[in-house]
Amino acid sequence: MRTIFTKGTIWKYSDLISSEDDSSFVSYMYLGREYKLTHDKRLSHKANKGWALQESYVFTANFSDGSKVEIIVNAEFGSVENAQKVAELYGNYLGKLPPVLLDGTKQIWIHGGDHHWGGGDGHIQIHHGKFRYYEEKGVVEEVIIHEGVHAALDAKYGRSNADWKEAQLNDDCFVSAYAAEHPEREDMAESFLCYLAVKKFRNKLSEEDVKKIEDGIPNRLDYFESLDLDLGSRAVKDEFNLTWDELLTSKRVKEFDLTGNDFGDGLQITHINGMPLAKGNSTFFECDFGWIAINSSGKVSLYSEAVRKPGTGSNSEYSFEYSAICKNGNTTKATAVVRVSQDFERKQTVSRDDFVFLSQDEATRQGYNESYDLLSNDLGEYLRITSVNGEKIGDGAWITLGSSWIYVHSNGEFDFVSNGAGDSIDFRYTVKGIDNQESASNVTIWFESNVDLA
Repeated sequence: MRTIFTKGTIWKYSDLISSEDDSSFVSYMYLGREYKLTHDKRLSHKANKGWALQESYVFTANFSDGSKVEIIVNAEFGSVENAQKVAELYGNYLGKLPPVLLDGTKQIWIHGGDHHWGGGDGHIQIHHGKFRYYEEKGVVEEVIIHEGVHAALDAKYGRSNADWKEAQLNDDCFVSAYAAEHPEREDMAESFLCYLAVKKFRNKLSEEDVKKIEDGIPNRLDYFESLDLDLGSRAVKDEFNLTWDELLTSKRVKEFDLTGNDFGDGLQITHINGMPLAKGNSTFFECDFGWIAINSSGKVSLYSEAVRKPGTGSNSEYSFEYSAICKNGNTTKATAVVRVSQDFERKQTVSRDDFVFLSQDEATRQGYNESYDLLSNDLGEYLRITSVNGEKIGDGAWITLGSSWIYVHSNGEFDFVSNGAGDSIDFRYTVKGIDNQESASNVTIWFESNVDLA
């Protein structure tokens, strides 16, 4: 049978959830030492095939959604203090599970040894000696999701479920060789991670991988979707990276989606750095490279202004915290980071499009407004503006644009005067540098109304 990926899905998508993402784990309570029946893979060769009644430290883990999981730590850990450490460690990882998996996980068994982890029928089995290996590979969260599927979904929705078997039959492949080798035992857990990736972490997948999954297992994806599984409301940390070259190439460089990798239906952004967002409009935040505009749907737009000057070899980073609410009333928050890195030499003459933001109040003010530097984002040495809209300007010249007047200086500064303004005005200028080369680019002055400036 054909497979989409050769590796198991935990190895293919090891970065879906990170150690920095929020956890719903709140606290734990120590209940005492008891004898508990658990499975220990180190004992699988014995008559009971690994099942044993063992003395254990017992805890209850509490989560913010009201879920509770019994944590059973093998007494071999030696003390309550040692048991508490591992109980808290794995409680935090359990708190990153989608609610449907957390709700279906009733116990987690923690033993020593370095056997692979397991799960089934309401439990997840941990061999703590394997933790360091999984952590170094960056797959702890994904392994727990995989085992969480065994714990919460297999018995109810997989195995002998007729609809699941029909979905398997109607798809012409498996997601991985591991699933193909063990279709009864592993196919649902392997396929669920792909479903979760396409459903909630699409922005972390390549277009090629999304197409492979959607074309390869459409019936399994439809089956998961038909179950209306609670994937929860949880904001996940965002990292947006671009270069100064990208940023300075266009007046509106790129739009990002804050909620694209978050869990929850109908998520709306409510606060940025604790400040309420205005509904229906963008809120603008000033940063080193210009402006970041964010609206309640989670759209992030980046703007650069001609007045900004990155400086040779410099990098810029802007981070903020956002809060969101799901349609069921659950709230969540996470951080986002925008990084702009330097990646070009400043010797060759290259002009870049400029974007200048003015409020309507500034645009309609009588008299000169403040000056801007058109050359600050251009590349090269000893730059001078030689012409505007195709006409040579000498040391400088007035330009009429509708009801507005602009005086452009050859050194890149321009002064703006307006008796009124529409949405935007544009003009084009040519710059010449020490290399005697010319380069042309566009300037857009954008007038924004009805926005909050923060």
